[in-house]
Amino acid sequence: MDEAAFMPEDVIASVIYPMLATTNGTAIMLSTPWGRDHIYYRSFKNPNYWSQHVKAQQCPRITTQFLEEQCRDIGELRYRMEYEAEFVEDQNSFLKQDLIRECTEDYYLISEDQMKTEDKIPGNYYLGADFGKKVDHSVVALLKQETDETYRLVLLKQFELGTPYTDIVAFIQRLNQKLDIIKGYVDQGAVGESLVEEIKQFAAQINGLNFTPKIKQDLMILLQTRMEQKRLILPLDRALLSQINEQQYRFGKTKPTERPQEKGTMTFYHPPGTHDDQLWALALAMYAAKEKETEPQLRILT
Repeated sequence: MDEAAFMPEDVIASVIYPMLATTNGTAIMLSTPWGRDHIYYRSFKNPNYWSQHVKAQQCPRITTQFLEEQCRDIGELRYRMEYEAEFVEDQNSFLKQDLIRECTEDYYLISEDQMKTEDKIPGNYYLGADFGKKVDHSVVALLKQETDETYRLVLLKQFELGTPYTDIVAFIQRLNQKLDIIKGYVDQGAVGESLVEEIKQFAAQINGLNFTPKIKQDLMILLQTRMEQKRLILPLDRALLSQINEQQYRFGKTKPTERPQEKGTMTFYHPPGTHDDQLWALALAMYAAKEKETEPQLRILT
């Protein structure tokens, strides 16, 4: 079982293991660490099982220079998981690894080849776009409505640093022609009203949203709630899952300059050397799919 830490525990315990009951067979689990409330972690810690912990430094084909570069590029927390095979998670992570795994399935996203065909791709879709600047990527995310209550992430397009906004707008226009986008939100604070108005000329259902502290808190709480409700399905994409898990929060001190409605609001941030552009594009798409219902109450997972 490869990437065993991401497999549903019921599949391992209720399907794989019973098949070995009458054959005296062997189960081998291989994975990068992810979460502790799972049979993979318990098996790794079980003294009755044979286990091996192999760090990247032990592989003679991996250079020290490469590892140092990776540590700088992906951040210490993710580096310790990916290259030192440690079960680690920041205590201030807003969305925990065990919660994320419960929303993860192994499937393919919409490909570039599908986008090139003339046929329209069926379904109802919700769009989120986070526009980057010099050090941040621009990302477009699409959720497909699976049922009345469930949404699947089917497209996640990350653009190269420095990609002109006009290219990203053109990509959104192609999506709008190819898919039935019911509603969408883009990060207006990064690009201003003029670019949002340009998008609305060909997609009136896509609106701008300014990332105020209160809005960011609402987006994260909504995303957390949908994941708890098992209404969001995510692909087994390590970069995306890491960005979701790395997002941290704190309750900042009240400042005299704060607006009354923002006092006591959580501040969200990501560790140095990491990114969160894919996360915010996903959160905007989830916000676009939000039904008219009672605002979810804040629940911090520990």
